[in-house]
Amino acid sequence: MELSDLIPVTLRSRIADWRGRGVYSHYADAYQCIFIHVPKAAGSSIALTLFGQKSRHIPWFEYYRANPGKFRRYFKFSFVRNPWDRLVSTYFFLQRGGMNPQDAAWAAANLPAYPTFERFVLEWLDEDSIHTWVHFRPQHYFICNEAGAVQMDFVGHMENIETDFAYVAARLGCTRKLEKVNVGERQHYSCYYSDELREKVAHVYARDIELFGYRFEQPA
Repeated sequence: MELSDLIPVTLRSRIADWRGRGVYSHYADAYQCIFIHVPKAAGSSIALTLFGQKSRHIPWFEYYRANPGKFRRYFKFSFVRNPWDRLVSTYFFLQRGGMNPQDAAWAAANLPAYPTFERFVLEWLDEDSIHTWVHFRPQHYFICNEAGAVQMDFVGHMENIETDFAYVAARLGCTRKLEKVNVGERQHYSCYYSDELREKVAHVYARDIELFGYRFEQPA
């Protein structure tokens, strides 16, 4: 056993922050803000535009654990996405290999058994499986406490991204237009759903749907 294994997680996080190597060292300290990148909610585009670098899928409590004072002082924001839309995007994103070798390895090990979105939802998706890979984790896991209270100062919606991003950019003194990256080309998400699939996703992601005010929509 390593000596570091005997040190509590919170203490390790605070020591790393004190040394300038913790979660705040990425860009949070430089901009005095905390961006919680919910997977598949335009986070790559937002981070590259605002900070000129990639972001990581770090939940709010890791920032709080590392330095509660900074967490209270810094401007905290995140973006969320319609869960039905997010799941379609995630499935096809991982089918293409994802963003890194870890994504590609997960996809290679798991997706061949589910060659269609329909089979994936019906046979793989449940309340336990979504916690086995970061891209499927519920959005509230990243930005809410156990009682469901949002820990952010601002939560933007991907469906209103131009206006919501403009608000964040103004708060941070950024004048750059949102640079959109990693954008997939697909039909409207509703085209991928039968009634059975829609209800399955509504059950599995019920808390996200309730907390962030989403509903299943048809294209205009």
